[in-house]
Amino acid sequence: MDALILSRIQFAANITFHILFPAITIALGWFLLFFKLRYNATKNYKWMRQILIKLPLKNDQYCWLPFVQTAIIAILCFIGLGYSFFPFIIPDQMLIVQASSANESLIIILVGVAIVLPILLLYTFFSYKIFHGKAEEDLRYD
Repeated sequence: MDALILSRIQFAANITFHILFPAITIALGWFLLFFKLRYNATKNYKWMRQILIKLPLKNDQYCWLPFVQTAIIAILCFIGLGYSFFPFIIPDQMLIVQASSANESLIIILVGVAIVLPILLLYTFFSYKIFHGKAEEDLRYD
């Protein structure tokens, strides 16, 4: 493949992630606002039901799936951004090696991360264990 084809593929991916997805999100926001305003105007519950549909569903075993898919899309976007810039931090001006800190500074940061990250993970696990299962079975948003 020549450079022109590769640049067109990169442009298509860029348009997909930076224009199409935000446009869909904004349109969905207006759609939900319409249902909320119709409910406020008529006090007819069918409009709110269109939004809520009695969430969370009973025995909803795939409720984690949208979160995982969103996380994967975000990770792939960052990988694509890094791939498109590599090895530059500022395109055609500064390399990653030129932008990095001194080794001594990086060692200090590494020690800080080695201390704080396990504490943060333990705190998160501890909080999850305390609050896990506190909600009742009939938790609904309607």
